Amino acid sequence: MKDILIGIQDIKTIFEEDCVYADKTNLIHNLIKKRGAYFLSRPRRFGKTLLLRTIEFLFTGSVDPDNPKGLFADLQIGNSDWDFTQKHPTLYLYMAQQSANPQLLEEALQNTLRARAKLENKGVAVEDHITFNYSDSGGMLADLIEGLARKYNARVVLLIDEYDAPVSDHIGDLDLGKANQAVLKSFYSRLKPCEDYLKFTLVTGVTRYAFMGLSA
Repeated sequence: MKDILIGIQDIKTIFEEDCVYADKTNLIHNLIKKRGAYFLSRPRRFGKTLLLRTIEFLFTGSVDPDNPKGLFADLQIGNSDWDFTQKHPTLYLYMAQQSANPQLLEEALQNTLRARAKLENKGVAVEDHITFNYSDSGGMLADLIEGLARKYNARVVLLIDEYDAPVSDHIGDLDLGKANQAVLKSFYSRLKPCEDYLKFTLVTGVTRYAFMGLSA
């Protein structure tokens, strides 16, 4: 009998360890086909990260000419019309950042975006580098999304995990929660102008705080 891995958030590891996987890839397929932006609210440890990582792998997994479906060959999506040769740059953001104060949160967000740009610029001619025209995290997010879309000539898949963590992690400190909420609202509000560069967006979290700018 196969083992059930607890706390594993990587679909590749689940298959490599030959463990139980509840196949919901048909639901993922249907969701992605509808495009747009979606929000999923569930308690922690309910598989949100695994869901996002599965979507990430669908768009970025390497294509083997002899087995283009890879890990998904025996799953429901493997027997669908999903094009396993399609590739889209995927930006996964885990929002449980340093958030002891709003300044640390802003710095952590900026560092996350800079790290991704640095990775994308490795081995690339300077004139083709992804650069930041803005100095705030929200502006940098918009710059990075546009840069990824231009680099790969494809729309970006945006996955935001625990979008509300910097607020919900400080639920007992109302002032800090509001201060961090203001940072997040500014950060997320910059997504609206990026719609032309986004193929699919999925946001997960524990709570609904008027969506903190995501619906703006």
